[in-house]
Amino acid sequence: MDERYPWIFHSHLGWLYIEGVNPMAFWFFSGNQNSWYWTGANIFPYAYSSSANNWVYFDTTKQMLYDYSEGKWYKN
Repeated sequence: MDERYPWIFHSHLGWLYIEGVNPMAFWFFSGNQNSWYWTGANIFPYAYSSSANNWVYFDTTKQMLYDYSEGKWYKN
């Protein structure tokens, strides 16, 4: 979906807004989670959540997000 950049469609996370052009380190906004995340090609499925001020894990198989600051799973 490059023609819609900086909006991209991720098959498991839905529509994301990308800030930056470096695939190794960038921010993205997820409307599903209503939060900004920092990640990169060698980091994902881990990401830093600006709202949680901590790391999260995206389990794309289960469509779940694990918030390490709360120790809880959330639906994507």
